[in-house]
Amino acid sequence: MVHRKYETANGSYFDYSGSGSLDGQVGEWFKITYPESVILGSFTIQANSLKSKPRSFKLFGSDSSISNFVLLGEYNDVVVSSTDPGTNFKLDSSLADYGTAYSDRYASICRQANWCIS
Repeated sequence: MVHRKYETANGSYFDYSGSGSLDGQVGEWFKITYPESVILGSFTIQANSLKSKPRSFKLFGSDSSISNFVLLGEYNDVVVSSTDPGTNFKLDSSLADYGTAYSDRYASICRQANWCIS
């Protein structure tokens, strides 16, 4: 099966070519909702070795509606592990909302993926 949202080859990875967006940011995205607001300091991603892996993505947080997300981190040209314990990412301490954004919704927007051929 070919994942058609990443069909623009750019070296060893693929750029997002779909039409999905979140709060004006173009890319394939997913959202996680917590039962209460928390301040996130870091997160871990573990990829399936038989699937495509995120290469460049952004992390946003919100404590209200989907249109009020703030940027918490931007990750470019990263390597995501497919073995335990995964790859840990810290939030960007240089951003204005670092350490102050109590959020109950987090969203990740992926703009580039490493392609897995199986």
